[in-house]
Amino acid sequence: MTRFEKWEGLGNDFVVLRDLGRPLADAEVTRLCDRRFGVGADGVLLVETDGPMPRMIVRNADGSRPEMCGNGLRCVVGHLAYLAAGGHLIVATDAGERACRIAGARAGRFDVEVDMGVARRGADLVAMIQGREHRFLTVDMGNPHAVTFEAYDDRAVDVIGPAVAALPAGGTNVEFCRAGEGRVAVTVWERGVGRTLACGTGACAVAAVACDTGRAAFGGPVAVALPGGELEVTVAAGTRAVRMRGPARRVFSGEVVIA
Repeated sequence: MTRFEKWEGLGNDFVVLRDLGRPLADAEVTRLCDRRFGVGADGVLLVETDGPMPRMIVRNADGSRPEMCGNGLRCVVGHLAYLAAGGHLIVATDAGERACRIAGARAGRFDVEVDMGVARRGADLVAMIQGREHRFLTVDMGNPHAVTFEAYDDRAVDVIGPAVAALPAGGTNVEFCRAGEGRVAVTVWERGVGRTLACGTGACAVAAVACDTGRAAFGGPVAVALPGGELEVTVAAGTRAVRMRGPARRVFSGEVVIA
């Protein structure tokens, strides 16, 4: 039996395993994430604490290993703070080190602020799907994102999302956005998962594109509304350094048979 904790950030939920001591096979990840035969989650967060700083390894529900996960990182920081590891810490990820701070805490819920690194714009991603050209702006937040502010209904998202996600080598996350009323509303298609209630790195990518296109202001907080709730993102003028602030909540803990 292996101890685990279940955490969520705006409904983007994870199984957290601390110091497991071995890698997980893809099949083990998919079983853990299965919502009928496992614990149920969008992904697994492996937390290693035996090095000079804690390390987060992310596994998507399909077993793939993305470079970074913003909601997952907030959950890892909350997990470490819950276990009295401190309010300020640096966490190593596959996308580099990230400085994090607990901005508030109550009853297993943590408000976490993360320096997410620099938003790097790439070449536009153009897809021909069902005889129509679809253009997405790309942003690297340590992991890849394709962002559009064109209007797509729910049916189109379920067709365009997976098609665009599979286009680049290694895949990309896809964000469908609408700006208005002081915030940006986002629907996320996450590679290796599908639709998710939230994506932290996606919110950061969206905020950067919103600033680039005049839909939001550099240096000021951008409210990014995801199906699971809202994140506050600030994109610095000039450097394009991104800071994200949002919740992480401990849902429950338990034991599970992995092998």
